[in-house]
Amino acid sequence: MLQNAIEQTTTTVGTGTYDLTDPTDPLRISFVTGIGSGGEAWYRCESDAAWEEGWGTVTAGTPDTLTRNVVRSSNANAAVNWVSGAKRIYCTALADAARFGIVGAVPSAGGTANAQAIVHKPPLLVLRPGMTGAHTVTTTNTGAVTLAIDGLGAQPLRRANGSEFGLGELIAGQTIRWLWTGSEFRVLSDVNRRDLGRELLASTSMVGGNGVEVTVPQWVHMLEVAVEGARVGSGAVQQIYLQAKVGGVWLTGPSNQYFDSRLFNTQLSGQVAQPKTDALYGHYLGWIGSGDDPLTSITQILNCAGNGYADYAKAFTRSDSNAGAGGYGWAPLVAEGDIALGANQRIEAVRIINISGSPRNFTAGRLIVMGARA
Repeated sequence: MLQNAIEQTTTTVGTGTYDLTDPTDPLRISFVTGIGSGGEAWYRCESDAAWEEGWGTVTAGTPDTLTRNVVRSSNANAAVNWVSGAKRIYCTALADAARFGIVGAVPSAGGTANAQAIVHKPPLLVLRPGMTGAHTVTTTNTGAVTLAIDGLGAQPLRRANGSEFGLGELIAGQTIRWLWTGSEFRVLSDVNRRDLGRELLASTSMVGGNGVEVTVPQWVHMLEVAVEGARVGSGAVQQIYLQAKVGGVWLTGPSNQYFDSRLFNTQLSGQVAQPKTDALYGHYLGWIGSGDDPLTSITQILNCAGNGYADYAKAFTRSDSNAGAGGYGWAPLVAEGDIALGANQRIEAVRIINISGSPRNFTAGRLIVMGARA
């Protein structure tokens, strides 16, 4: 919206769009050359005691034109009703632009969800620390994000504190304002951040395998793991577990890795309690019945980041599944469990796995994982 050395003349009469005459001074350039057709520009037009300031859209043609959105003028801040004769018109930084950062239309991001790109008219030629800008997100991100401005190369776009954005934090349609630090863009106000709540880490289909896993960022202290409508097709009853990766290794049980206690409120047998014991394969979530009935569960895991000494992450689960093959029928389950962590260890990933005798692939279901900071 601003560019150096733009100055032309206009012979426009009245209050309509400015017709622009090519510059005669070789040290000056036209609005079309400096801004580009379709771009917006701040302008000042003056002749004798009359003057007008505002912004407009530049259009190449015969002649080139500039529309008028008046901010201030000698005509009580309305459009000046110009008389015949040549008027000087040039691009300049109005006080509003300097005071409030009104530098032009906010561009929408091109590129991809995680590699965003924006283009200005005129283009930015160099990034200097302290520069600020804004753009509208076009596609919701799925992970860490980069931003490329006017072909100057992709650079990290990060939260106000310098950390990477997580899944779904930059939402399509959201306008963000950022600052260039010299090495990265930082969003000035993390309007979609949920530092005091939960953040979506993953929402993924379970179909096609007998296990699905999600990486857990280092900052997570509490996890919420939801399984929605998991199915494995008809056949022998299947048992579903949540497993954790610790120290680069999946804990697969049963050697002092998981300890569970469970209470089933079964359809056919009433309440069935199982005391805390060394779990067989992982933290138990429930059955998927022989009739392909679905399993739905939600598990909260606390102390995911561990401590400076050997400790346990604490898992709490509620689920609903059909244990007809075990003589129980539909059985809501409440479970409490421990996941072993060594000193300074944390949960690095979780997975939902069907590890029964002859495990079948999941034919339906969705895994949703949320994380929260300390």
